[in-house]
Amino acid sequence: MFYFTAGVNSALTQMHGSRPGECGSQQKLTPPVVALTFNCYHHRGKAMRIYLAGPLFTSAERAFNSRLRDLLLAAGHEVWLPQDREPREKSAAAIFSMDVEGIKWSDVIVANMDGADPDSGTCWECGYAYGKKKIIVFRTDFRSAGEGETPFNLMLSESADYVLKLPPFSSVEALAQKLSVVLEGRTEERVARPRVARPRVARR
Repeated sequence: MFYFTAGVNSALTQMHGSRPGECGSQQKLTPPVVALTFNCYHHRGKAMRIYLAGPLFTSAERAFNSRLRDLLLAAGHEVWLPQDREPREKSAAAIFSMDVEGIKWSDVIVANMDGADPDSGTCWECGYAYGKKKIIVFRTDFRSAGEGETPFNLMLSESADYVLKLPPFSSVEALAQKLSVVLEGRTEERVARPRVARPRVARR
């Protein structure tokens, strides 16, 4: 069950530390904020480690990512958001290594498929995580960038554990609500097909 508290008088705060889950200085969230209390994994002592993958190259993209991060943190999860950990002065190799570390650290990948074509870095992260981590993909973009019933490349939809079908221009609060349902395992949008076993290559 979800409890929505709108028009809160006191600003929500998030705790930042040097590593996911650590507490540091408090930072107020950008208003307006809808406070969400989720009946989710963390209520059963099973907070999820989430790697939040998506485009991060414009102010709008980064603001969307940050808002989603804040809502997931408020729900009790730990979140690895690459834009928080990729200072531009670092080398390409250092940024790559940092992102791979985040994927290995995580329990689940939550990936943004928005765009005329989903972000290439996000697509790589999903491919790297396939078979190792749970993958949840979502799209709020009204454009179609895929084939048949899927609005984006079938290699991404077919490799995901969950495909969130959101109405175009869905708010980040609506996305966070739907993610909570998925993380709690109460969704009907689970990909209902068995994973195909990867063939083993005989060693000579």
